[in-house]
Amino acid sequence: MKNRFRSARGRRPIRQSPPSSSGSDRYNEGYERGYTEGLVKGSDTFHIPFQGTSIIIPTYNQAEYLIQCIGSIEAHTPEPHEIIVVDNASTDDIASCLKPFGGKIRFARLEENRGFAGGVNYGIMMAKGETVVILNNDILVTPNWLTHMLRCLDSDPQIGAVGPVTNYISGEQQMPVPYEDVKEMWEFAAGHNV
Repeated sequence: MKNRFRSARGRRPIRQSPPSSSGSDRYNEGYERGYTEGLVKGSDTFHIPFQGTSIIIPTYNQAEYLIQCIGSIEAHTPEPHEIIVVDNASTDDIASCLKPFGGKIRFARLEENRGFAGGVNYGIMMAKGETVVILNNDILVTPNWLTHMLRCLDSDPQIGAVGPVTNYISGEQQMPVPYEDVKEMWEFAAGHNV
């Protein structure tokens, strides 16, 4: 009995190699077959957005900050979301640092550093969410961060973009804070949320 795969519309059929007798070869064949099927299914549904938020994080080195950023997103984001990390040709091994997150992170590594805007643009092309959030890799989000931004965004049809307040930026988004370390930040954020 032969295994057959239907090809996606307009695509060439998937090639199969003949079955092999060794367990390792069978594993590799199964892995490749599953990977190929996943690519086809993913490309067939890529244009279909999901009702959630795409969180895009361009990064260049600073893997330790990136891991903390992703950890804070996982801890404080109950809304449906996807996390997209775009590595701007880092010299540290960002891909290995993301392995503990399993398949929860969508990841792309650029061959050259395109800068913050280039990384963001690449991430936007990968995004499937109905809304998009752009974060620096050294951000720690706090409880209700996305809830409040989405509530603001949805409060008026004339609002097309919103941004958070922060303790470290220039302009109107910067707010003075009484804390000096991250431990005190959580308490401050809880009070500010009220």
